[in-house]
Amino acid sequence: MLTKNQIKHIIKRYRIKLDRYTFKDDVIDVYGDVVITNTCLRKLPLTFGKVSGDFICSSNQLKTLIGAPVIVGGNFNCYGNKLKSLKHSPADVGGDFSCHENSLISLNGSPKNIKGNFNIFLNQLKNLKGGPQIVAGSYHAFNNRLTTLEGAPPYIGGSFHISNNRLKNLVGISKYIGNILSIDNNISMYMGSQNCCVQKIEIEIQEPKQKEQLLPLLLIENKKHLPAVFRYMSYLDIFSEEGIFDELNFLDIIYDLNAGLR
Repeated sequence: MLTKNQIKHIIKRYRIKLDRYTFKDDVIDVYGDVVITNTCLRKLPLTFGKVSGDFICSSNQLKTLIGAPVIVGGNFNCYGNKLKSLKHSPADVGGDFSCHENSLISLNGSPKNIKGNFNIFLNQLKNLKGGPQIVAGSYHAFNNRLTTLEGAPPYIGGSFHISNNRLKNLVGISKYIGNILSIDNNISMYMGSQNCCVQKIEIEIQEPKQKEQLLPLLLIENKKHLPAVFRYMSYLDIFSEEGIFDELNFLDIIYDLNAGLR
C-alpha cells in the first residue's frame, strides 16, 4: 500500500504533472490532466483509475501500458514509446487515441469505440485486427506494414489515411468513410464485392518499383467520380481479384453518372 508521502515522492521524482487527485487501494483518480513525458520509464510508476482530462505518457521508454487509467475523459496519448501491444490501454477515451511512433505489431487491447481520432501511423502493423469498430474522427494508419485492411472499422466519421503501406487491394475497407480516403497509386481498388460510402478519394503518387502495377491514368484523371463508383462496387467492381482494371465497367459507370442515371 502506497502512502501519501510515497506518491508525492514518485510524482516529484519523475516530474509528473497532474491536477487534483484522490487515491484508494493504490489506485489514483485524477480530476484534470496527467502528463508523464521525457523519462526513461519502461512502465508507469503509478496505477491510475479515472482521469477526467487528458492522459499523456508520450516520449518515454514504455514497453507496457500497465497502470494506465481505465477511463480517460479527454485525449489519451502514448506516442513515441516502445510499445508492441495496446494491452492495458483505457477502455473508454473521450477524445483522440494516439499511439503513433511505437513498435506496435497488434491493435489488441485498443478501445472498441474511439470518439476522436485514432493515430497509429509509423508502427509495424501488418493488419488492423483487434482495433476499434467505430472511429468518430479520422483514422491515421499510414507508414505501417499493412498487407491487408482486415480489421478496419465499418464506420469512420472522418478520413482514412492508409498510404505508404504494402497493400495490394482494398479488401476489408470500411463501409462508411465520412471524409477522405487516402491511398497510393500502386494499389488495386478491388474490394471483394463490397460497397464503400466515401466523400473524396486522394491518390498519392509513389515512385514505381520494378514490375509494379500502377493505377491506370484514366482512373486517376477521373478520380472525382470515384466516390460514386465506390458505392456500386458490390455488383460492378472495376477491378478483378487479380488486380486487372475493367475499363469498360468503369466507363459504363461514368457514362451513367454523367447522364444522371445513377
